[in-house]
Amino acid sequence: MAETHKRTIAKSIIYRIGTFIITFAICDIITGDWVESLEIAIPIMIVKTGWYWIHERVWKNIHWGYLKDKIGNNGV
Repeated sequence: MAETHKRTIAKSIIYRIGTFIITFAICDIITGDWVESLEIAIPIMIVKTGWYWIHERVWKNIHWGYLKDKIGNNGV
């Protein structure tokens, strides 16, 4: 099944929101400064969101690891 760019972008953003919260929390625990934690977490979120999108689009084109359809291409 093909995946649209919109779906990949949505997955990237949703995934990165969760990881942003984790990164921010860890930075806040370590630094004790929420402003510094944001200064660390925001650039990380932006870069890694782009990387996740690239990663998903590349893997979309790699067919290794898929199971072959035993019924047929049309599912009948």
